[in-house]
Amino acid sequence: MYISSRLPWIVNRIAAFIIFIYNINFNNFNKNVSKVGIIMEKVCFIVPAYNAEKTIERCIKSIISQDINKEIFVIDNNSSDNTYKIIKNFENINIYVENRRGPAAARNRGLKEAYKSSCRYIAFVDSDVVLPKDWSKKAIEILEKNRDVAGVGGPARNMSRNFLSELFDPLFLYYVNTDLKDVESLATMNAMFKREVIKDMFFNENLIASEDPEFCFRLTKKGYRLLLSRNLTVLHDHPQKFGDIIKRWFNYGKYYILPYIIHKKVNKMLIFRIFYAILFFGILVFSLIYKNPQILIYLIFFIWLLYFYTGVKLLKRKMYLLPFSIVHTLKFHIHVLGILYSFLFLYPFYRKNCRKGNKNVRNSRI
Repeated sequence: MYISSRLPWIVNRIAAFIIFIYNINFNNFNKNVSKVGIIMEKVCFIVPAYNAEKTIERCIKSIISQDINKEIFVIDNNSSDNTYKIIKNFENINIYVENRRGPAAARNRGLKEAYKSSCRYIAFVDSDVVLPKDWSKKAIEILEKNRDVAGVGGPARNMSRNFLSELFDPLFLYYVNTDLKDVESLATMNAMFKREVIKDMFFNENLIASEDPEFCFRLTKKGYRLLLSRNLTVLHDHPQKFGDIIKRWFNYGKYYILPYIIHKKVNKMLIFRIFYAILFFGILVFSLIYKNPQILIYLIFFIWLLYFYTGVKLLKRKMYLLPFSIVHTLKFHIHVLGILYSFLFLYPFYRKNCRKGNKNVRNSRI
């Protein structure tokens, strides 16, 4: 009698246990199917390379190590070193030579070939970048979870651990202080886009630099979002010589404002940099005419204080605080000088020609 009276309770518990086990297995099955789906999704990697004999091998190896279905397009931008010979040593790599010089022309050649492929995603990787093994999987997961997102990328750490990396890495990573951050543009040194969104889009070849923010501005104009993720951090071969750093940041400044001019776009940082560039130029001229650098020194000291405060918040090793603030203050003013150069010498030309080039790029199949 006791067993018969307890039978419904026993059956109920057994049934609940069976359902519990089923749900665990079903969830695991779904997760496994999802992982298999990510592995099966095809990604086309586009790698522009110019005189990259020192870095191209490890870059390609990092792409090959991605555990996904992939196709790799390496575009040799008419290098004069052994870049092409090194690329040829790899099997199952699509190699093309693009004689038109510049990253925009090289990436456009890669896009032309990638659009012929059956890939679902297109990733841009610079020849001096090394991807972590799970970079592609994480990028695909983010794109799959966000329908309104066109592309995703990550920040970069210096390949070498040295004095300069201690100064630059904290600030570069500071801007990505969350797992996912909405941004107005992505650096195409490491970025993945949905092919269906960028299909038939090409880079503006009239731009020697800043071609990637101009490309991204066209996507955001269509209502798509772009995300930057700390989980997609890559290794990048930053300049190791101070002269190379100065040259790079001056060039960044020269072409910084051009995508904004083309798209008539503004943001707070752009306004601040332009305002400061004009102010700096005016005070510099005043100081030279009246031989009184006091105001100019105060202005530079103000920027140094901002970077010093930033270093206090970011740096774990406070011994780098003083060089951190000095180097970034110098970097900022080199960038400002590049902006001034752009206003004085490049703005009239690019205002006319870049808009025309932008229209041609959007409406043509190269």
